[in-house]
Amino acid sequence: MPPVARSGNAIDGSKVVHTTTVYRPDLTPPSLDKDKTNELVYDESKDVWAMQSDNETSRWYKNEDLRISIVYRARCFANASAAEKFNRDIKSQENMLSIDEVLHQLVSHAQETSGVVAPSLTDEPPARLELALWLIKHYIAYPLPPSQEALVPLNYCAILPAALAPYLCN
Repeated sequence: MPPVARSGNAIDGSKVVHTTTVYRPDLTPPSLDKDKTNELVYDESKDVWAMQSDNETSRWYKNEDLRISIVYRARCFANASAAEKFNRDIKSQENMLSIDEVLHQLVSHAQETSGVVAPSLTDEPPARLELALWLIKHYIAYPLPPSQEALVPLNYCAILPAALAPYLCN
């Protein structure tokens, strides 16, 4: 995909590339200060959404104006005291593993289960990239799509010349 302002290519935390197109390219998105509380607040009486930053409304949106993705992550605990301990530890950073400890545990487990020796655990960027790709290869496996769904089990839209994409990837 050619670079287009406000569109993106992203890897989903592992190795699958997703692309986007710009929704409503004719509009300028709101500028939101990350240090303020930013939220969309629904006004049921008007059936509209208020874009608010620290409770000050800057814009109004209709339902059909919005495109929203929600990512939800939850943690489950055996009981309330386990949840409280977790929250205390997060705030105080106690009982937290360093990145090196996490990588060592992942590498040890991967080597024990596969018998393959891991790349270097050094902190140099090229070595860390090689290690990250090795861990992805070991821990993340995406199945190929069923043959009835895909003639070619690749994201051919990402590898085709840009001139062919409009004809084959819509």
